[in-house]
Amino acid sequence: MFDWLKGFNKHKPDTLGTVPVYDIPTKKIIRIPAAELAPGMIQARINGIEEVVWVDAGQLSEGNIKHPPFAAERHRELEAMYATLSEVYPISFAEWEEGFRRDQNPANEIAIWKHIADVYERFALRDNQTSPARRKDYFRLILTCSNSPRQNIWQVTQLETLSRAEAEPVVAAFYNKEE
Repeated sequence: MFDWLKGFNKHKPDTLGTVPVYDIPTKKIIRIPAAELAPGMIQARINGIEEVVWVDAGQLSEGNIKHPPFAAERHRELEAMYATLSEVYPISFAEWEEGFRRDQNPANEIAIWKHIADVYERFALRDNQTSPARRKDYFRLILTCSNSPRQNIWQVTQLETLSRAEAEPVVAAFYNKEE
């Protein structure tokens, strides 16, 4: 699933403070000003590192499959989410399901993606007039919310068709705060 995230976001406004950034090839953590976070960076938990760090999504690789195929009920739940997101998340259903089987805690990851799909459906699919470009923007924004704290959203995403005023209610909905 990670290859698709490469280069997904491009915008970078100023933010105060420093953040830990983990460089996967060198296995080193450096602290940089939050304003210097690059587009496409996401927060992650890395085995052996106590704090949550920022990583370049392009440096991530898939881990091994850790779990057996899902039971029928869970499989149907994944199929429903996949149907909602398949236009904007271009991977096969087999890749989609396998990605969850690779997660340390698939139930937790599935809950996150269910929330992503619910917010996406609420905003991007609310009428048949939403263009494919706008649906991609909605997804890009919601995916960024799932991988970043709210205060960093605007520096690690770039919207091509949505204005910030249109995007704010989506961010608020993702973080369960209506605005």
